Amino acid sequence: MSVILCCCQSHDNTLELYGKWVDLSCVNVPKKCTSRFPIIHLDAQRRDSIFVQKQDGRWEGKWTNHKWESFSLKLENGYESLLYPNYKTKTLQYYDNTTKQFVYYTKLPSP
Repeated sequence: MSVILCCCQSHDNTLELYGKWVDLSCVNVPKKCTSRFPIIHLDAQRRDSIFVQKQDGRWEGKWTNHKWESFSLKLENGYESLLYPNYKTKTLQYYDNTTKQFVYYTKLPSP
């Protein structure tokens, strides 16, 4: 069975997952951003990949296992983390086991 997700809804909150998301730690300091993935792009047409922008500005496709209201994101060290929506803050988040903290993303406005 395949699940197609274009919008997530929890009570009165609606959060559209597809589009570009920026790491909150990079919003006001793009030149000094130390995020592993400063920008994440979730493409509605490619449900098997998440596109991440790396530190050097290059884009890389990461395999994902898209289930329910979350995506899995396989990191360089082999650790697999869930990238999932937080409806209360309208952010995406995942747990980075190398830094031992959550990484939060806010959605960039559509062009």
